[in-house]
Amino acid sequence: MKYKVIALGIVFSVFVSVGVSYSMSVPGDRNACDWVSHVYVNAIKINSDILENRNFYPFKDSSNNKFLNYINYNPIMNQKIAVKEQANVVNKVAKKKKPKKKKKLTAYQKLLKKFSTMAVADLGGSEEPLAMYNSIKKNKIKVGYLPDGATMTIVKSVKKWFKVKSGNITGFVKIKDLVVGQKAGMYMMENKLVTAQVDKNNVPLHSTPSKKGAAIGMGYRGGVYPVIKFSKDKKYVDIQRTESITGYLPVSAVKLKVDNVVAMTKAEYDQYLNQLRIEEEKALNDYLHLKVSSSGNALQDNIVTLIAHNESGNYKAARNAKIGAEKTITVGAWQWYGENAHNILRLIYSANSTNSKKMISKFFIGKKGEEKAEKLCKDIVGRTNWESTRRKFTRKEIIAIKELLGSNQGVKVQNEKIHADIRIRISGAIRNYKLTNDGITAYYCDLFWQSPNNARRIIRQCIKHFKSSKKFCEDKDGLKYFHETAMKNGVMKRYAMRRNYTYAYCKRLVKK
Repeated sequence: MKYKVIALGIVFSVFVSVGVSYSMSVPGDRNACDWVSHVYVNAIKINSDILENRNFYPFKDSSNNKFLNYINYNPIMNQKIAVKEQANVVNKVAKKKKPKKKKKLTAYQKLLKKFSTMAVADLGGSEEPLAMYNSIKKNKIKVGYLPDGATMTIVKSVKKWFKVKSGNITGFVKIKDLVVGQKAGMYMMENKLVTAQVDKNNVPLHSTPSKKGAAIGMGYRGGVYPVIKFSKDKKYVDIQRTESITGYLPVSAVKLKVDNVVAMTKAEYDQYLNQLRIEEEKALNDYLHLKVSSSGNALQDNIVTLIAHNESGNYKAARNAKIGAEKTITVGAWQWYGENAHNILRLIYSANSTNSKKMISKFFIGKKGEEKAEKLCKDIVGRTNWESTRRKFTRKEIIAIKELLGSNQGVKVQNEKIHADIRIRISGAIRNYKLTNDGITAYYCDLFWQSPNNARRIIRQCIKHFKSSKKFCEDKDGLKYFHETAMKNGVMKRYAMRRNYTYAYCKRLVKK
């Protein structure tokens, strides 16, 4: 303690010395000189008090705080301190009142936020709508009808029900019939229910999510395009401009929306359903008269046309794997996958290798581009298994492959391949199951195209039910039972729209 007290005394002495220097440097300042003299005289007293009384602590309480009293004597210092303290108070108040800036959400974050409060009616393609009620009580009344795939905003949860708003109708629906949250967002993205509308001016469509990517088209002002996916940094959106053209647009240049059907009244739903049937009938007639390529065999041509409708129907279609079971590319009007896709491309390329190489090379620029084009050509004619290696294709490679598929040689090879494949399917159906009904044979071939194992399982159930293949094919309800059995299958019931369309198509093929 002794050393602390002595040290404090030394500090006071130094302070006085500095004060003297100050007074000398400002000879005209009478107040300053008086103040320094006053402090100098009293500082000696304080030092003496400190040395005599070890219990003296100048900063501990106000009664003994002689030093602070000496400082307060100076009017100039008082004024400076007061101004500084006032400024500190003002600054503290200003800091407290200043609100924190909230970070603005990006367009992608806003979309995710919207998804988090949304739900989708998942009815498996059924024409029977999901009812909305005015309450969850026993005497509840229907107030709206939600078609399959209809979207809604969740208001609140009540037991096993959601209160939702869809369009202009608010009501209660059962939670078990809905896809919600993140899954609802995935459903909407997979079914291309999210759209991008070009906002102000025409925007170049790039092959990659960057301004450096090659311009492959234009997104036109006011144009509304289905969204396929977002880039990794969420700054670009991959859109479907036409059936064969996809590319990236800056998110900043578009407005993102969810574009889908909403709840309806009973009269509106009946009108909506009627319109759907008219469109389906028109599509059915169009495909029945579609001139894909005739083989001279009516049944074979009808099955080729049916599967073209149920698959892409687009000769230039090509995409990388997008579901869990897939490992590599799917191509063509009939959606050949994996090594079948590889074989098709190999046949098309080999039909005119010089022309094929030119078609592929034009999408790759520079020395590195030439190397990439050369590698793709070698991969197509090579024998490496694309499924086992999980071959994934770049955007430019996909564009080049689409060009190859849509060429004259590409269309010709695809037509020849599909007819050869369908001949094999028909022969197998007749040989293994003794099928004599064209409608049932066509329905079986479409099932087989989707899932061979499930197609075999379903047709065996039907033959067993009717006791024989002959009775199955001759019974007037044979095709109907076949369709109903398929709709009960765990895999096939997921494709209700395809099953219903195929059933309607095949009914026309049944001999009266």
